[in-house]
Amino acid sequence: MDLLLPFGVFVILCLVGLARWYFRHKRMKAIQIAARKLGFTYVAFDTEGLISYPFQLFMTGDGRGVENILAGEWQDLPMREFDYYYYTEQSDSDGSQAKVYHRYSCALTTINAACPPLEIGREEVFSWMKGHLGMPDIEFELAAFNNAFHVKGEDRKFAYDFCDQRMMAWMLTAQSRFEFEVVGNQILVYCKRVDPADLVPVLGTLKQFYDRVPRVVRDLYPLRTDAQRAYAPPPPMSSGPTGPPPVPPRSGPMAL
Repeated sequence: MDLLLPFGVFVILCLVGLARWYFRHKRMKAIQIAARKLGFTYVAFDTEGLISYPFQLFMTGDGRGVENILAGEWQDLPMREFDYYYYTEQSDSDGSQAKVYHRYSCALTTINAACPPLEIGREEVFSWMKGHLGMPDIEFELAAFNNAFHVKGEDRKFAYDFCDQRMMAWMLTAQSRFEFEVVGNQILVYCKRVDPADLVPVLGTLKQFYDRVPRVVRDLYPLRTDAQRAYAPPPPMSSGPTGPPPVPPRSGPMAL
């Protein structure tokens, strides 16, 4: 009887691990199919080091990773689409550690400008609380925009230059599930992880956001090769046929 309990726990853990592997493998296959339909190249793991890009989203949690990267062009705009996750470690009353995962679908492109960091997200209760803890939102003249979004950035002038009337009007009509970040010459759009068959709205939202970046941003914040905030664009991926996923690097993070 004493041996049955640990054996049962072992079997349950094996089944849970097998289920995680199955669903992860199933998603990888589905994304490969989506990549072929979209004319994108697929790579299973973050061989480009996208996780090192200085977005606030990529600095969240106790651990994080990027996988299932698609590279190509959407409506003539070069971009990357990928899965991102981070986890937080939590302890229960017995001191046992558990990881809680948060998963996102992201799209990334570059802009010919050197932008100070800027975050644009949907207004939430916790954002109001942060404003009263010394981290206020940047306020704009359009009250409807202030009510719908929280904007964070170290350069208020840049925030006003970036979020002009045209940009704010579009964001008020965009799907509410998307969040936005800009830093250096990189633009990131993300939302809670979507099914592989639902990647087009992610790509389309990035394209629409990019198209509405005011021209003055490129004029006032020119991209220089020696600029500290000018992060290089990702290197191009091979345009050859999609093959089997490579073996993940041993040192890289892996989602469970």
